[in-house]
Amino acid sequence: MYPFGYPRTNLSGAFPGDFRAVLKESSRRANVNRMPDGLPLEKDATETLHGSRSDVLELERAENAVRTCTETVGAVCALRTHHGGGLTLLLETGPGLRERDWAACARDVVRTMVAECGLAPETVGLVRGGALAAPAGGEPANASARRREVLRRYRSGELELLHRHDAVGPARPSGSSSAGTTDTADIAGHPVPAGSPAARSGGLPALTLESMREDVARSVGVAPSAIGDEDDLVYHGLDSIRLMQLVNQWQLDALSLKFADFAERPVLAAWWKLVTDRRERPAGEEAGRPADGPAVDESEPVALTPVQHAYWIGRRDDQVLGGVACHFYVEFDGDPRAPVDPGLLEGSVRELMRRHAMLRARFLNDGTQQVLEDPAWPGLTVHDLRGAGEAEVERHLAEERERLAHRRLDVDGGVVFDVRLSLLPEDRHRMHVNVDLLVADVLSIQILFRDLSRIYRAGGDADRAGLPELGYGFPTYLARVEERRSADRERAREHWHARLPDLPGGPQLPISVEPSSIAAPRFRRRDHRLDTRERAVLEELARRHGATVPVLLATAYAEVLGAWSTEPRFLLNVPLFDRSVLDPHVEHLVADFTNLVPLEVDLGSETGFGQRALELQARLRSDMVHSEYTGVEVLRDLARSRTDGAPPPSVVFTSAVGMGDLVGQETQEAFGRLGWMLSQTPQVWLDHQVIEQDGGLLLVWDAVEELFP
Repeated sequence: MYPFGYPRTNLSGAFPGDFRAVLKESSRRANVNRMPDGLPLEKDATETLHGSRSDVLELERAENAVRTCTETVGAVCALRTHHGGGLTLLLETGPGLRERDWAACARDVVRTMVAECGLAPETVGLVRGGALAAPAGGEPANASARRREVLRRYRSGELELLHRHDAVGPARPSGSSSAGTTDTADIAGHPVPAGSPAARSGGLPALTLESMREDVARSVGVAPSAIGDEDDLVYHGLDSIRLMQLVNQWQLDALSLKFADFAERPVLAAWWKLVTDRRERPAGEEAGRPADGPAVDESEPVALTPVQHAYWIGRRDDQVLGGVACHFYVEFDGDPRAPVDPGLLEGSVRELMRRHAMLRARFLNDGTQQVLEDPAWPGLTVHDLRGAGEAEVERHLAEERERLAHRRLDVDGGVVFDVRLSLLPEDRHRMHVNVDLLVADVLSIQILFRDLSRIYRAGGDADRAGLPELGYGFPTYLARVEERRSADRERAREHWHARLPDLPGGPQLPISVEPSSIAAPRFRRRDHRLDTRERAVLEELARRHGATVPVLLATAYAEVLGAWSTEPRFLLNVPLFDRSVLDPHVEHLVADFTNLVPLEVDLGSETGFGQRALELQARLRSDMVHSEYTGVEVLRDLARSRTDGAPPPSVVFTSAVGMGDLVGQETQEAFGRLGWMLSQTPQVWLDHQVIEQDGGLLLVWDAVEELFP
């Protein structure tokens, strides 16, 4: 799905000791107030592409560690090519560096940076002397702008790499440590009475046994009294994705409790013992983490998350099965019982955009995102067909659906959300909504529709709509969550790197045309609805086998794919809605918090369906433990290491079970009943989604129709 990147190579070789000595000395006495060629580092450059001051300082340290080695290399620029990505160093070759020494120079930079500076470059690239200089007349205003310009040229291929060295994996200096690492000390302290509150970060209400029970009950849709302390919560329908949401919601990182701790034994009493035992550690055994974090200027560009970056790259026309937006289109059909006022609707949309900053985001050509002060949305487009005949109305609606369902919004210009209105005869209407998924995951779409309907009902005034207050936005969230997860991310990366040699590719399905021959992919939707009775039967079947409904459906999906695939082992891409509630308002933010797990399926044995579902459930739970290293990064690494020509994973399974209806009743009362909808994702062949609807389940398959026989 996201097959871009370069092969990694092993570190080897050596470089003359005098270079190491100069590099070591430069790291000690580097002047942090200047850029590689002497450009002053202005104050506003401290909020850069990467958001946090600590990250800026790390980039400066990397540059300064090499900068004074003018006899060997020239200008230096340190970058992170995407949010959470490794350190990339671009070095101009100096007059004293011969071509035969390029590889040794790059390797020695990596070794010395780790040993002397505590920094581990993931990539070192050598470019010709003067290549990092700005074009004539285009000198950036500050260091931040300079890095962004170099990054744009690097990504676009304008910078010719003479030599590229990719490190094998993360390296940490000897003796380094980080808050939040797994503890192995014995549990000590006195017993804590059941129900005693456990402190949480971010000023969140204290956690108790009963509040945990209520949260679990709400997640699985039962009364709290139905959940006993010793019940197996899988029996009640708690799947891995909902468990991750609960752990993120409870924010127990200050106690170093993670998803893995809770997944090991999904029993409420066992969970509460984990919490109470851990909070009673003697002083000094828990580092804890502060609720606040680095200050971020949210008006400055920040890096994309790995998933956002994959979506952004996939929009490009030069990508196989690209040239499409990752976006969601939905229609609402209203009648005289729910008339819509166009003026009020337009005002309400503008209020919504003022409330949610990511609806004012633009996506720059250097792979960053920036929140604008004012919305770039041009306003409500209204088609008045109230006096048109039936044939004209049908033609218009069909043309609008075809045009809007496959639309690429102008995200470069800051248009990521759009609403249009068709006024129809007999006081009917159709409201057309486009959301680019660069700025919204499933929960965010629910929030958008909830907030829009409440603002509309309040006469277009968000202050009177009774909406939860919002604090900081997505750029600050990214900086804080990265700081909290850094240690876990390194361990997760090591886990996935160890598994890379044995990971399969995507299912090898029969196709009628080569994917590269499809210039404009078009998705077609198929769906099937399970009503409340059928859903209850499915839930009972899942309980009897010790599995969850999403896993049961994912297993059935895998079995069908396996029946057509030429290989019994393959990967499914499983999106996770990985929103950490660092502060209470985070659960009301609109943004794309999506992560991804590449889930391995093995249909090679004669195992029965029930046992296969349990194996898949165990594998998903195990893989989610290591989700701090994102699935997009795993797939990039897999593509780099691939030599067998296996296709990348191109099929997706998305479960939104437990999240409630995608569009609530109050939204349909305001704008009309939920009608036709479609989602699409670049470079995906087939996307199977399971969402809740009116108490039942809606099973959806969105596929690139032209691909298949």
